[in-house]
Amino acid sequence: MEHLKDFLTPKTFNKISYVAVICWIVYGVMLLGIFAQMENSDSFRCEAKLEKMDLVRGKCSDQYNKQYNKSGIPVYGFVIANFFLIGIVCVIYSQVVKSRVDEVRANRQRPEAEGQNRPKRRKLFVAYFCQLATRFAIGIIFIVLQIRVLYPDSFPSNFLCQIVGGSQAANASSTSNIQNSTMYECHNQQATKKTSWMKAVTVGNGVLALIILIEIFILGLRVKKEKTFLEDLEFVKYYLLSQEQLGRTVKEFIKRQREKIIESTENDPGLKALFQGKHGEGKRNKDLKLDHVYTNLSLITDRARYKITGNRQEQLKMFPMPQEIFQQITREEIVDAENKKILIVGRPGIGKTLFLTKWIRDWASGSAFNGELQFAFFPEVPQIQLRGKTAQPS
Repeated sequence: MEHLKDFLTPKTFNKISYVAVICWIVYGVMLLGIFAQMENSDSFRCEAKLEKMDLVRGKCSDQYNKQYNKSGIPVYGFVIANFFLIGIVCVIYSQVVKSRVDEVRANRQRPEAEGQNRPKRRKLFVAYFCQLATRFAIGIIFIVLQIRVLYPDSFPSNFLCQIVGGSQAANASSTSNIQNSTMYECHNQQATKKTSWMKAVTVGNGVLALIILIEIFILGLRVKKEKTFLEDLEFVKYYLLSQEQLGRTVKEFIKRQREKIIESTENDPGLKALFQGKHGEGKRNKDLKLDHVYTNLSLITDRARYKITGNRQEQLKMFPMPQEIFQQITREEIVDAENKKILIVGRPGIGKTLFLTKWIRDWASGSAFNGELQFAFFPEVPQIQLRGKTAQPS
């Protein structure tokens, strides 16, 4: 099975379609073994005298084959051609598109490149549809060949064989040939079994054609519903990737996103030391880290109300807020089952960005939300070029 995956790459097929192809190959190998065993068995018998037994059986066997296998193609040869052609179509398709599927999947794992260089080609969809149509056509052709051309009368168990007697039979008239001929009753012990398994070949081709027809119908509905499904990126994402593979891909992406967030938020730009070099005899200032300086929030239940007077001393006594209006609050209390959306507003510099940066950093490190938040993203603030100077929007 491992060697089979080298030729039939699972990632180039839809999961259900891949299982159907594998089952078809296994079914073909089983039928081939059965028909090969029947061909090798000596199952043709005729009622004749012992001294003529081999001669009669040989001639009657030839007559039997000429009547019920007019093409002369052995049944096992037909089975080989049937399953081999369909298998080779799948192998050729898989090998041709394998590199393109790898390329598209690699682009999916780089979101920053996906938006800029998103593939617009439709090579994968066209190739996939062509291999489906080819397999469907081969299945139908072999059904018609089997029941209409090669083996239309199946294989009866009982057979009456007529052999002309006498050495002068070749020069005699047809009337005398009939008079001098001898009838032998023959029996093919494998005929019933062979007929049954030939029907199994027909059923197999029919089931294969039906599965492919359903898949083509599903693809047609998807294309009609969403034209972008034809593009390689969308086709791989929503059709070739199984749910299990898609889940692994999403988990890998989230893991990389967490690592990226942790790395990019450890040293916040706003916490850089003002002086990075030595000044006099002093030591070099170190950059502060977000985890070391972040202060938990406090909830003020009511806005402070002040009675401002003209006396400066009275203002200083009045301005500090009373401690009883402060209440420690966690981020989990801000966003809960009832409050899933929040809007943070305030004047510049009060810590809105720092608050959210710390929040998403703790999510990435696994110390916030306890797994309730499946995914978060941290958009980078674009830089704006103004008259040769670089600035960031506030």
